[in-house]
Amino acid sequence: MKKHLVTAAFLLAASTITMAQTPFSVTSTFPSNAATSVDLETTIRFTFNEPIPIHLTANDLEEFVEVSPRSDIQIHASSFSEDRRSLVFDVTHNADRDFHWTVTGPFPIDRFHLLSYTTATAFGTASVSGQLTLPEDAELSTFKYGYVLLTPFSNLSFWDELPRYAGIATLNQNGTFDITGVRPGTYYAYAIVTSDPADEETAAVYFGKHDQQIVVQNSSIQNVAVTMQSLDNFFPVSHSHTKLEEIRGLVNSASPNSGLKSVVGFQMLQNNDVPDGSSIFWTYMWHDHITEKSFAATMSGGFVDFEEVEDQSLSGLMTLPLTMITSSQAVDAVMQAGAAQFVDRMPEDAMIIVMQMAGIDITQYGYEGVIPNGPFWFINIVSVYSSPEGSVTEVHYALVDAMSGAIINQTPTSIEKDPSDEGLVKSISLSQNYPNPFNPTTEIGYQISEIGRTRLSVYDLLGREVAVLVDGVMPAGEHRVSFDASGLSSGVYLYRLQSGSMVETRRMTLVK
Repeated sequence: MKKHLVTAAFLLAASTITMAQTPFSVTSTFPSNAATSVDLETTIRFTFNEPIPIHLTANDLEEFVEVSPRSDIQIHASSFSEDRRSLVFDVTHNADRDFHWTVTGPFPIDRFHLLSYTTATAFGTASVSGQLTLPEDAELSTFKYGYVLLTPFSNLSFWDELPRYAGIATLNQNGTFDITGVRPGTYYAYAIVTSDPADEETAAVYFGKHDQQIVVQNSSIQNVAVTMQSLDNFFPVSHSHTKLEEIRGLVNSASPNSGLKSVVGFQMLQNNDVPDGSSIFWTYMWHDHITEKSFAATMSGGFVDFEEVEDQSLSGLMTLPLTMITSSQAVDAVMQAGAAQFVDRMPEDAMIIVMQMAGIDITQYGYEGVIPNGPFWFINIVSVYSSPEGSVTEVHYALVDAMSGAIINQTPTSIEKDPSDEGLVKSISLSQNYPNPFNPTTEIGYQISEIGRTRLSVYDLLGREVAVLVDGVMPAGEHRVSFDASGLSSGVYLYRLQSGSMVETRRMTLVK
């Protein structure tokens, strides 16, 4: 399974499922921590203080258990002990390697558990110790969830694949750390910490590094300061042209004749947010008419992923001018032309998504008007909320000239009510999927109080339905359904439960 450094930190902040009244803890492991000369073929065992809930599988818990270096170990199978208190891995190790495991769940867990052992006859004799430095507004005493790692990689980002560790240590209550058993080499120190992994509303997540090389011989190194940065700073408000020059440089280095074909971003409104053309995630599609190669550049906060893709449909699209107005300018024009009143009259519990797109086929979003010949922004605002008559979806969209900013066309608000002819349900409850983030499967739980027509669907952030998990008359009670996202790309998805006149929607994150 492809693991990312981000996986652990997202697991800290994104899972709200409660599986016990008291936190789980790891009470023992096999082999024991700091064991040497571990057999190449053996079982790795983590024993918890109480049984793992029956609805979880061993594969589910693999999302919470990681090992480094992954390239030097084969995991043949994972299973539970008979009493479900132990998670067991059958493995084959490479010889003369140090291995480091991290256990960050199931939630709630009292603190992260680390296991280090070696198949060599001894660990290194050096240690690296130091102190985390958090921003002034952060309360250090609350950050007991986290760990510090040493790795030979100098530019490790929050999104990178799980690196090779040279050592790892949990944090002490005062923010100090002590990584032991380090072998000679040149390393860099990174840390991931959070205040409360069980509550996504209050959790504060930080990621940081030590700025200088750490050259280890056979003696201890002290006073290594790791400066932490709030995860919020990894997701700045990002307008469509913020990274365009960097992305253009990546494209030109791979294919200098490529033209920009489409731009897609979204803003999910919450806590009285105002549409401003910003987006955490942007996707830019490029195509080279000479080589017939297509490229996708995805920007997540300050990070850009770039890859060649198989998408010949891009060749038929017009090339967008790089001098076109930004999405912020386009959204501002739409808001001034009437969208502000649309957003203001939405109920407080409405789920509102603002999609800002250029260079895409807008007929798939219900547009039936004349398509402009020149470049334009398509601003699509979708609001979903519940009413006594049933679920209500309201849509407001506009076309904006991408060069002048003039409104080309703006629809009257379209309203779609979904009454429950068959529904008798008086109340519903939709649980957070587990695990979340997930790869590639997750489970979704829901509860309905009375028999009724029930539909559970998954949507991407462009509002397209990508999966239907339940569609039919369901009996009252608790239900669980599995969702396999093998065919979907990484990102944020919405899952929506409608039963009778009641509707609930939640978010989940797929990380591959």
